[in-house]
Amino acid sequence: MRILVADDNREIRSALHLVLTEVCPGVTIEEAGDGETARELLRRYPLDLVLYDWDLPGLDAARFAADATEVSPCCEVIAMSGRPEARREALLAGAGYFVGTNDPPSRLVGLLRLLLTANDTRR
Repeated sequence: MRILVADDNREIRSALHLVLTEVCPGVTIEEAGDGETARELLRRYPLDLVLYDWDLPGLDAARFAADATEVSPCCEVIAMSGRPEARREALLAGAGYFVGTNDPPSRLVGLLRLLLTANDTRR
C-alpha cells in the first residue's frame, strides 16, 4: 500500500507518518512539503491513500482531489484544514473525507483504521 502525505508543516507530516505506520505496518509513505512535489508524486506512483493539507502552498486543492482519483481510481482522498469552512469545498471537489486539524486526533485515527482495513480486505 502506498500513501501520500502532503503538508507544508514538517511536524504534521512526521506525526501522520507515525500514525500511519502504527495503524498499517509495512505501508510505503511518500511525503510532500509543497504543491509541486505533491503533484509530482501523484503522477509518479499509483496511490491507495492521499492525505493532504487543503491549504498547501502552490497547490490547487480542488484540482488535486480530482486528479488523485483520476490517476488512481481506487485512491481514498482525505483533505485536512484548520478552516472548518473548507469542508464543503473539499467534499464537492472530490475529496472523499475531510478532517479538521482542530478535530480530536481519534477522529483521524478512526478514519484511517476504517479505510486501511477496508483496503486490506479488497486485496
